[in-house]
Amino acid sequence: MLPRNSNWFKWQWPIDGDLEGCILAWSIPNIGDWTIFTQTQLEKLQKHEINKPTSYNSIPTIPISNWYIPTPNPARPR
Repeated sequence: MLPRNSNWFKWQWPIDGDLEGCILAWSIPNIGDWTIFTQTQLEKLQKHEINKPTSYNSIPTIPISNWYIPTPNPARPR
């Protein structure tokens, strides 16, 4: 996590081009230039190693029986 990250209004994480791997932050929208945090700067700011999470996909299943959802009973108190 970047220290004082609440001071930034807008964030971008470019995934290609010259700024790939950097984080761009804007303190006031549409005013001034983006602040560019390079990979080296980010490594100096982090307190622990940042690992990209691995996504896991599962095969969808088909239910064997239909779902039964009872309708609410207005006479019964909650």
